[in-house]
Amino acid sequence: MIYTSIDNFLPEDLCDNLFSTFTDKSFMWSYYDEIVKKIDKNKHFYFVHLFFGDNNINSEFFLPFIVPIISRIKHTKLLRAKANLYTNQNKAIEHFPHKDFGNFDTKTRKSTTIALYSLNDNNGYTLFTDTGEKAYSKKNRVVFFNGDVLHQSVVQTDTNVRVNVNFNYIE
Repeated sequence: MIYTSIDNFLPEDLCDNLFSTFTDKSFMWSYYDEIVKKIDKNKHFYFVHLFFGDNNINSEFFLPFIVPIISRIKHTKLLRAKANLYTNQNKAIEHFPHKDFGNFDTKTRKSTTIALYSLNDNNGYTLFTDTGEKAYSKKNRVVFFNGDVLHQSVVQTDTNVRVNVNFNYIE
């Protein structure tokens, strides 16, 4: 298997609090008209909230919500933490295959790990392009895989939103 997963990763009340906060109408999301830069502009879209990137905290929600998650993950350096929100588009849209931090050289990407934490149950998933394996979105599940693995997100059809938090880090 190309990935590993842990169910019931956080206390249930923290997971519920994350979901209700991230889906509250006052939570700020940024619209991205591409999932994979320079490849799918205006064909696919999603919403992102960047908590941490470029060695900077970018959100007031980093300390109360991201630190409790990342503190449970063995890491030496956090590269990025962001929430993704996909809307139901009434069909299972497969986004373009990609590797996170595509601008990194292969050696750097191979030394990174991706942790994808799901905040709600839905039939969306991450498809591992080379093997065909699917990691389904399950509430309070975290999926780990190497940063050099080609993968793609697939939009859910059974809930209004699919919300997950994506961590890129070095162990």
